[in-house]
Amino acid sequence: MTTPGRDEVTLRLISTKTLLNIGTLNTRTLVNPGKMDLLLRELNRYKWDLVGLSETHLPRTGEETICGTYLLLSGRTDGTHRQGVGFILSPSTKNALISSTPVSERKTTIRLKGSVSNLTIIQLYATDTARSDKECEQFYFQLQSVTDQTPKKDMLIVMADLNAITDNDQIDRRDVMGSHGHGRLNGRGERLISFCRENDLYITNSAFKHGHRRKVTWRSPNGVTENMIDYVLISKRWKSSIMDTVSLPGADFDSDHSLLMSKLKLRLKRLHKTTRIPRFWTELLRDPIKKGAYTTSLSSKFRAIKENFTSLTTVEEIDQLTEHPTSAVLETANDVLGRKTKDEKPWITEEIIQQCNQKRLCNNKADPCSRDTYKYLNRRIDREV
Repeated sequence: MTTPGRDEVTLRLISTKTLLNIGTLNTRTLVNPGKMDLLLRELNRYKWDLVGLSETHLPRTGEETICGTYLLLSGRTDGTHRQGVGFILSPSTKNALISSTPVSERKTTIRLKGSVSNLTIIQLYATDTARSDKECEQFYFQLQSVTDQTPKKDMLIVMADLNAITDNDQIDRRDVMGSHGHGRLNGRGERLISFCRENDLYITNSAFKHGHRRKVTWRSPNGVTENMIDYVLISKRWKSSIMDTVSLPGADFDSDHSLLMSKLKLRLKRLHKTTRIPRFWTELLRDPIKKGAYTTSLSSKFRAIKENFTSLTTVEEIDQLTEHPTSAVLETANDVLGRKTKDEKPWITEEIIQQCNQKRLCNNKADPCSRDTYKYLNRRIDREV
């Protein structure tokens, strides 16, 4: 686990004014000579701040700096060139890094500093469809354990090559996806939808209308089969912060997968001011005369409400009448007791005026004693005001 010092976290990502570009890519391999240089060259054609990598085939775990970019790897420890995940961070994103946690050759997480809420991103490489359902369930069981360790207040994003296919028929799945999916639902897709429901996640790929080429993220070597199997998921609470999620088939990474990019910009819910209940002079109810006047006035209003209730015929009229008791209590309290008002205390008193005069006299003298007295009076006036 990598944890920068407190002073090193100098940048806060994702705010209401800045745009954060994140993506995920199955590289197929980064072992071949020049493959990393090709990756960086192609990425620099686009605006990006962070890209999650899967199937890197790099058998090591740790941090590397290549051409000014920061690489976080989580791979196998037995030297086998299989699986492997990681993150590649721009220099500015590195300054917002709080921690990184390599979990396994298929899972890794990072946590970034945010302006309102911190950002936790999980990068995955799921088992392919040739593996058994038991292995798939084991993968999701471990993923659930990683998800449960995410701080509840963080914005959670899951980026992955999940080998799952979701379709357009989202009538019974509109709680976790939009109406712009692709392909025909398969078993892994059903498992993905179940995982999203269990963790209140939303499939952002399906939320935006794009052409066919901008939806699919994988193409078979013969170019016949195309599917959307790479995903960016986000907590439902923050789904309005996703501005777009789109596949970029024009990028040449020497892979059968396309780069999937998402744009984030923090959007906060506007809170409406609530009406404050007025405060009344309830102490006056200790007076028997005031108490009697209050009781008599309130009783007459309640009798009128009761008489009106017997003549009501529709549900709308009854609903309107339910608000009358509250109004009767407030009106009676206002008429009989009166509202409390906040006493405005004058900020300047006769004593403060005298101190201001003394301070002015001391300011005109050059001796050290007068300067000390001037500072003392200045502090005292500030406290009293």
